Amino acid sequence: MVSVVISVILTTVVVTLAIFIGRLRRRRRAGMSFRSEHVIVFTRYPEPGTTKTRLIPDLGEAAAATLQLCLTNHILEVLQLVQAKRPWVSVEIKYTGGSRKQVNYWLSSHRRRRLRCRWSEQTGLGLGERIVNAFHAAFARKKQRVILIGSDIPAIDADTICSTFDKLSLGTCNMILGPAKDGGYYLVGLSQNEGEESIDLSEKFSSFLPDPLFMSSDIEWGTSKVLQQQRKVAQQCQVRLEILPRILQDVDTIEDLVEIERSTGYTVDQIRTPFLSVIIPVFNEAPFIQQTLQNVTERCSFPNFIEIIVCDGGSEDNTQQLVTEFAENNKRVPIKLVTGLKGRGRQLNKGAMFSKGDNFLFLHADTKLPQGFDASVVLTLSTPGVSAGAFEFSLDCNHCSESERSEFDYSKLFEFEMKVLEWGTNMRAKRFELPYGDQALFMSRAIFKSVAMFPDYLIMEDYEMVCKLQGEGHIQIVEGKQAITSSRRYARHGYLMTVVLNSLIIMAYNLGIHPNALARLYYGRRLNHGN
Repeated sequence: MVSVVISVILTTVVVTLAIFIGRLRRRRRAGMSFRSEHVIVFTRYPEPGTTKTRLIPDLGEAAAATLQLCLTNHILEVLQLVQAKRPWVSVEIKYTGGSRKQVNYWLSSHRRRRLRCRWSEQTGLGLGERIVNAFHAAFARKKQRVILIGSDIPAIDADTICSTFDKLSLGTCNMILGPAKDGGYYLVGLSQNEGEESIDLSEKFSSFLPDPLFMSSDIEWGTSKVLQQQRKVAQQCQVRLEILPRILQDVDTIEDLVEIERSTGYTVDQIRTPFLSVIIPVFNEAPFIQQTLQNVTERCSFPNFIEIIVCDGGSEDNTQQLVTEFAENNKRVPIKLVTGLKGRGRQLNKGAMFSKGDNFLFLHADTKLPQGFDASVVLTLSTPGVSAGAFEFSLDCNHCSESERSEFDYSKLFEFEMKVLEWGTNMRAKRFELPYGDQALFMSRAIFKSVAMFPDYLIMEDYEMVCKLQGEGHIQIVEGKQAITSSRRYARHGYLMTVVLNSLIIMAYNLGIHPNALARLYYGRRLNHGN
C-alpha cells in the first residue's frame, strides 16, 4: 500500500515537472521567435542642402531639412507604439549623411523617449545593394521576420507594421510589399520561419535572397515602375509575395505636403516659418517690465512672426498699466496682457493657453534677451536631437557699459563672486543640460504639451520642467548668446547665502518636500507680497 502511494506521488511529481519543463521550453522558443522580429528604418541625417532636395526650391534648404527631421521623428514615435504593443520588436536605424557625432546626438535622444533602438550607417553603392546589405546584417543576427521602411511615409502607423509581422509569421508568404501611390513601395518585409533553432539563418537567408531580388537591372529605382518591376523580379526568384491592401503616400514634392498635415499634425507654415510666443510672468514688476518689453521688441529679427504674452499674477503696483501703455505705443510686436492666479508655474501655463505660437520662450521679467534671439530659437530647435534650449547665463553687473556701471554700487569682491557664479552656472547648464528659468528656456508647443506643461508650483517649476525635458531629448545652450538677468537678488541676500539657500532648496525638493512648503522658506514674508 505504501509503495503504491509512493509510486503515485513520484508519478505525479514527474508528470508535473515534465509539464513545467515543456512549458518553459515553449516559452523559450516563443521568446526566441518574438525577439526575432526586427524593423529597419532607412533615413538621412537632416542637414540643410542635402535632404529633401526636390522640395528645396519651394521650402528652402533649412525648411526642407526640418521637414526631414519631422518625418523621421514621427516614424520613430510610431515605432515606440509598436514596441508598446510588441515589446520584443527590435529597431535599427540605417542612416546616410551627417557625422557619427551628429547622428549619436540626434538618435540618442530617442532612447531618452524609451525607444529601444540601435543605429548604423547604410552600406552599398545603390539603393538595391543597401537594402540587401541591411537584410543580410539583420538575418546574420538571427532575426527571422524583418521589415524595412522609409522615413518619409507620414501615414504609416503601428497597426500596419504589427499586422505585417502577423502576416509574415503565418508562413503563407516570405515577402510582403506595401504599395505607395507613386508606383513604388513604402514597406518591404521578409520572413525566415524555421522551427529549428540550430539553423544558421544567415546561410539560409543567403540562399533564399538572391542578389537579383533587389539588385536586378530590371528595377528602375526612383520611378513609378518600381513596384511592378519588383513583383516581376520576385516571381522570377520564386519568392512567395503578398501585397498589402493599404496604399500610402510618400513625401517628395510640394503637392505631397498635404499628407504631412493630415497624418502628423505638422503644418507647412510651422515648418517653413514657425511662430514664436514670448511668455512673461509678472508680479509687481513695474521697475523692470517696460525695459524687458523694449528689449524683446527691439532685438527680435522677425517681428511679423513673434508675439508677447504678459501674464500678471495680481500685481499691486502699476505693472498692468505700464504693460498696456507700452502695447499701445509700440506696434512692432503685438503684446497681450492676461491675468490669473499668482504662481510662476500657473502663470506660465496660462500665458501658453492664450498664445498662438508654434514655439514658446519663457522669459523672466528682469531678464534681457540677446540680439536675434528668435532666429536662435528656430535654429536650436531644428537641431536633430534637441527638445529645448536656453541662452547662456549672465548678470547685468558684469555686462554693462561704463556709463551704466555707476548704477551698480558693488564691491570688487561682489563683482568677482558674480563672475564665478556665471562661470559655474554655465558650466552646469552646458555639461549637465541643466539651465534654469533665468536663462530664457524655450521649446516647441508640441514638446510643452508632451511634458504636461509647468507644474503648479510656487517655486522649482523651472527645475521640474527641465527634468521632464531631459526625458524628451537634449537641452542645448546657445553658444555666445547671453540672457542677462538682474543681480538684485544676489545683492540683497549676498552671494554665499543665495547659493547655499538655492542648494538647500534643490536638496530638499529631491528628498520629497513639496515646493510650496519650500517657497515659504525661500521667499519668507515676501511670499504674500511678491517674488
